[in-house]
Amino acid sequence: MTLQVLTNLQSGGAWRLLCVQGVESEAGVLRVKTTAAVLILCFAAAQSRGQSLGQKTETTIAGCVIPGAGDEDLFADGQHEYVLTAETPALEESLKAANNRPVRLRGFEDDSAGAQPTFEVTQVLAMVEGPKAQISPGWVDTAKWQTKRNRHYGVAFKHPTESQVLDNSQAGPTLENTNFVAEEGTIRLGGFQIPRETYPDSNFVGGGFALAVNADITNRASCEQFGDFDPQFFSTRKVGHVRYTEMQSSGAAAGTGYETRYFHTFQNGQCYELAFEVARFATASADDGCMISEMQEEDVTELIEPILKGVSFSRAEAKPKAPPKKSVTPEVVSLTASSNTVNGVVQDSLMTVTWSTQGADYVELTYNCPSDEGETGWTLHISEDGPDRYCQNTEAFKANSSEHFYHSPDSSARLLFVFANSYHPAPVIITVTPFARGRAYVAGGKSLAVTAYP
Repeated sequence: MTLQVLTNLQSGGAWRLLCVQGVESEAGVLRVKTTAAVLILCFAAAQSRGQSLGQKTETTIAGCVIPGAGDEDLFADGQHEYVLTAETPALEESLKAANNRPVRLRGFEDDSAGAQPTFEVTQVLAMVEGPKAQISPGWVDTAKWQTKRNRHYGVAFKHPTESQVLDNSQAGPTLENTNFVAEEGTIRLGGFQIPRETYPDSNFVGGGFALAVNADITNRASCEQFGDFDPQFFSTRKVGHVRYTEMQSSGAAAGTGYETRYFHTFQNGQCYELAFEVARFATASADDGCMISEMQEEDVTELIEPILKGVSFSRAEAKPKAPPKKSVTPEVVSLTASSNTVNGVVQDSLMTVTWSTQGADYVELTYNCPSDEGETGWTLHISEDGPDRYCQNTEAFKANSSEHFYHSPDSSARLLFVFANSYHPAPVIITVTPFARGRAYVAGGKSLAVTAYP
């Protein structure tokens, strides 16, 4: 969709601008610098109406305007560099409005200045819609895909012929760990990488698929939960006759965002997990970012749909583990800590908590500090084998209380206690609550007290 013409511009003060090519029908890049920021304009220049004013040639250029940090950040291809001239406030506002969006400008090119020609903007013509990500036709046509079967665990999945079946950890960096409520009993069944070419000319970096089964999870209610669980990103769906629960998580590293989608289903007495990783780079960090198609959430769904449809289940050769008797009330039998104090000053802020249960499918650890006033509870952060946890009676907990982290019924966790702006010890009550068939049994929990010194 093309928007209306934004504004007319008069020449004036200097803005820096770089381009790759400035001739008719050729692509290039230019940058714009205001007093507040550098604006990068990646453009395709086309000579307009063949008009000429001395050495000035009127042209129309189209591309992206992206804020930068200074001259040293200007994108250059070694062909052209422009100084954009115009001093009206309307120009600055129009270019700001065009940030990270394709835009067309009209103006005059002047190369009489020598090594650094200028571009005098006379009009911002329009903002246009950016390119859309398009999936490779070969990805959605699964007729030639191969099938990988595991009769022992009663599952099969399809994969592209050119994609080699790999260990889960090789399929993607976020797929090495599963998201079952209990890690013990997990069997990794393999997966494959999703090549970047699946979404060509987009910000899709690549992805992966991994399959796992957990023989220790013996009922549907617990199978449909997730070890790292946040109801904000939880949903259910059916693919054919198979019902899945779905959880999404995300992270980022070195300018690349990672999205992982987990699907759980309980079939023939077995709990299965299908995990998908999708990696995308941030187009805002690229000089020509607005000319790169961005993979949207609906594109992620389109990407994983053929794989989901290619997974099938059958009765496993492996005999399912017998579930605990319902007559046994889930409870924590034992709970111990490696120390009853931790001290950050002497670099002894790590503690290991160990528990055992009966009748439980998984457990959750919670924390309570006697006070959230002054310099006690609200300043204490607790790292629980990685994820950050907080005392339940603090503002930090209220801000993050939607997320839950579950553990195996008989296991341990390393806790790291970190203070912020505090010089007073904090007594902490650690409680382990058992869960069975998706339900918490608070009465069966156990607690212990420790003291964390800053």
